[in-house]
Amino acid sequence: MSEDDKLFQQAMEGVVPQSSKAREKQPEKRKQVDLDFARKNAEHHPVKKKNLLTLEEVPQLAPRDILSWKQNGIQNAVFDKLKRGAYPVEGMLDLHGYTVKEASESLDKFIILASRKNQRLVLIAHGRGEKSKTPARLKSFLAQWLIQLPQVLAYHSAQPRDGGTGAVYAMLKKSAKSKQDNREVFGG
Repeated sequence: MSEDDKLFQQAMEGVVPQSSKAREKQPEKRKQVDLDFARKNAEHHPVKKKNLLTLEEVPQLAPRDILSWKQNGIQNAVFDKLKRGAYPVEGMLDLHGYTVKEASESLDKFIILASRKNQRLVLIAHGRGEKSKTPARLKSFLAQWLIQLPQVLAYHSAQPRDGGTGAVYAMLKKSAKSKQDNREVFGG
C-alpha cells in the first residue's frame, strides 16, 4: 500500500457512507443552464459598469487656476517631483471638445485601462475653457472626478511644455504585480 493510500485511509476513519434514504431527502439539483444561450444573451445584452463620476454641479474654477491634490501618505518629495513634471508620461487622454458626460465616460475608461497597463503617470489634457460660455467647466469637473477615482493617488497641473493649466498630471496606484516586482528587486 502506498503512502498516499495510507494517508487517505487515516483521513477516512469514522466516515460512514450516506444511506439511500438520506440521498432521497436531498433537494433536487438545479437544472444546468444552457451555456450557449447564456453566452449569446450576454453578447447581445452586455452588463455595463455604471460610471460613478459626478455629473452634478461642482465648484467653478477659473481657467488659469492650478489643480493640485494628493492623498494622505504620498511623500512630499514624490509630490514635488510630480509637480515639476519629472516623471515620464506613460499615457495621455485629450478631452478637448468633449461634453461633460462624454469626458466622464472617457476618463473612467482611460484610467481603468492605464491601471491595467501598469501606467503610473498619465497626462490628461482638458483645456482651460477660456472661450466657453462657462469657462473652465470641464476643468472644474475633472478636479472632482480625479479625487473620486480610487486608482488616482495625486494630481497636479502640468508644466507649460505639457499644456500648463490646460492639462494635469495624474499619478496612479501601482498594480499588485508592480508592487511584488519592486519587493523582489529591492527586498522587503
